Amino acid sequence: PRVRVVDGGRGTGVGGARLCVVPADAGHAVRAGDAVVLTADEQGGLAVARKGWAKDRIWIVSAPGYRTVSTAPAVLLGGAVGEVATVALWPGARVSGRVVTPWGAGVAGAEVVGYGRHGADFDGSEAHLVPGPGRGAQVFRARTDAMGAFELAGIEEFPVRVAASKPGHAWKTDPEQEALFVGAETDDLRLVLRPRLGAGIRVVDGETGELVRDFEVRTEGLVGPATGGGEASEMRPGSVSDLGFAWRAGQWWVTACYADQATGPTDPVSAVARVRAPGYGEVAGVRLALAVLGPEGAPEPVTVALAPARAEPPGRLWVRVVSTVAEVRLPWANVRVVEEVEPDAEEGAAPLDWTFRVELDAQGRARRPIALRAGTYRVRVAPGTGWATWAPPSAEPWAPVRVWGHGAEGEVTLAYRAALLRVVVTQTSGGPVGLFNLMVHDVTPPERGVQRVVAPLVAVLFEEEERWWLGYGHPYRAHLRMEPGAMDLLVAPGRYHVKVTKTGFRDPVAQTVDLAEGEVVSVALGLAPKAPAGR
Repeated sequence: PRVRVVDGGRGTGVGGARLCVVPADAGHAVRAGDAVVLTADEQGGLAVARKGWAKDRIWIVSAPGYRTVSTAPAVLLGGAVGEVATVALWPGARVSGRVVTPWGAGVAGAEVVGYGRHGADFDGSEAHLVPGPGRGAQVFRARTDAMGAFELAGIEEFPVRVAASKPGHAWKTDPEQEALFVGAETDDLRLVLRPRLGAGIRVVDGETGELVRDFEVRTEGLVGPATGGGEASEMRPGSVSDLGFAWRAGQWWVTACYADQATGPTDPVSAVARVRAPGYGEVAGVRLALAVLGPEGAPEPVTVALAPARAEPPGRLWVRVVSTVAEVRLPWANVRVVEEVEPDAEEGAAPLDWTFRVELDAQGRARRPIALRAGTYRVRVAPGTGWATWAPPSAEPWAPVRVWGHGAEGEVTLAYRAALLRVVVTQTSGGPVGLFNLMVHDVTPPERGVQRVVAPLVAVLFEEEERWWLGYGHPYRAHLRMEPGAMDLLVAPGRYHVKVTKTGFRDPVAQTVDLAEGEVVSVALGLAPKAPAGR
């Protein structure tokens, strides 16, 4: 079949229109791999292969600025004139406005996204999902111009959830703007972004000038009209682009946001920081001037030189971390090193108790050694290793290590004791699932006083009155793989209670699974739609 997509009012072809051929029972969203997607030429014409117009399929035609049309192929082809079937698209509703700072300045280059009625499920995952026959499943995108103005067009159904974002900026903290819902066409939408401030520290050896890679920075307060702030160390890596936390090869950034002001950011803002690293003297009172982050990203960091505190050349300890899950390769490990001090030892430097971030190669070997002064140490894997963040059990054995100093090398092999839980969620009708709520409870309490983090959402296990449950946080390094309907979770060995919920569906029966060290276990859960009210 040949199809031509035209503007319903003018009759002209709509170039770049998209045809998605999806299963008839697909709902409001479809996996990209389950759809046939075609793009029209400049005149709005396209041809559909024979497999694309089966009777059990629905054709969905869309284009920027137009309302989506869903139709059965038999209906569309039955009205064809000659050899060409025509699809008329009509302009949809529009929402426009500006993205501004709290003091009214326009924010250029901000991304604005509007989600339809099912945005909580669709959530902009165009790489995985395409719109289905259900109504209100579209995602609308725009970018602000030099004055901060934007327009979202082609809206078919309200309300629409709208949000704005830009690197170096944060949402204004007014509760009504955490998720801004628009119920009708408007030209006066006002989205507020608060510019972030940033300052960096670069840590070097005071004698050699080389980067110090294992260090910790702590801020002691912000001075000026700023809110928020943060601190980081070698255990808190991040990306420089968003600057929530940032760490890169001996460099670290602190960020904050301006408070609301009527006239703009005119007063200076600064932070005072303290820097320390194993084998070096501590440096306090480092003053950082926070500047607005521009298009270039982070400002040039301030260099802090640390004076070596050791009296003799250090030794070199090579670490190898072996995962008990055969198919998991760890990109890094946090290794805790505790120095053993003899009871009758003379007073000297404080015993070392430090967690080193160790980059690992494909075989689990450290890419660089840990420099330690001569002495006896205990070593084990620490929280934050790889893609999981739980603390090892208190019974986890420490590996004893002797470091001789003067450049002598030693090595130690540590076991990363984990299991892999694979959760797959499907609709009983065969349609796509989209997003869902996943709860994973560890039903085997750890020893009293031990806090452990388990997947999926960096869920922390707390203790109260002999009861244990999960609290939820941000999904930070908690999973190996996440896509619509499936998630791989790296968890500590133990017994887990797995439950899934989703709005509009009956809760499937929860499952309890036992995961031994190194084991890979799959859990499949099916979602059945709830019966309409009154039936």
